[in-house]
Amino acid sequence: MDRRQHGLEAYGTDPETNRFSGIEVVNNTPEKYYVSPEYDQKFPASERPPGAPKNRICGLSRPIFFLTIALSALAILVVGLGAGLGVALSRVQASPNNMNTADGSTNGASQDPLTLSSAVRTLPASSTSAPASTSTPSSTDTATTTSSSTSSSRPKPSNICPSADNSVVKGTVGDVRYRVACDSDFSGSGKETLASFFAATWDDCLRLCNTMNYFQERTDVGCTWNVAGTGQQTPGTCWCLGGADKELVPNVGNVAAVPM
Repeated sequence: MDRRQHGLEAYGTDPETNRFSGIEVVNNTPEKYYVSPEYDQKFPASERPPGAPKNRICGLSRPIFFLTIALSALAILVVGLGAGLGVALSRVQASPNNMNTADGSTNGASQDPLTLSSAVRTLPASSTSAPASTSTPSSTDTATTTSSSTSSSRPKPSNICPSADNSVVKGTVGDVRYRVACDSDFSGSGKETLASFFAATWDDCLRLCNTMNYFQERTDVGCTWNVAGTGQQTPGTCWCLGGADKELVPNVGNVAAVPM
């Protein structure tokens, strides 16, 4: 049977392309595309419009690009957190207990030395005293022994006793006054150790401990200056001691400031 008609031609389902001079019916196979000879001649492959450009950013697909940005931001965040944590830890370690106040300076405190107040009276010596103790200070009163090289480089403290014994002094800030007690120290269950450091002079020792009373709005902080270096401590070791129930006990080679 002849299937040819004028203006329309139909072909069988053969996979190969049948040449035609009009409308073409081809096999509906998704894997193959057929181009008429006339299209090849009119539009060569080199002159055909390019396909739609792929959606890329900086040569990368959009998901890969944004994933790279997210990972980079996460890495920067981790590095920043690590640096911040290191700075915080270094500040915590630089506590007031480790301050070296050999130059007599404190945070915001006056640099003027302590002076004996002309308006204060000299207290009489106590009528009773505890027997002299020959035992070494307890572990809470003993500072870590410094190396001989460090100790030799520090100036040798000059003892203010016995001439300053029972005198009354006032700090350069605040209103708290202190009675000087030679060859004495603080003890008792109510004693609170606030700071320990090297002080080249008695004024340096009392100045820092006095600022604790001033800035913390306290009146119970006193100090002990181990001028002789007893108990294996470095000569000039200063202790800022608080606590309303602390007791004054004999300790040769130490000078105590009792808050009044």
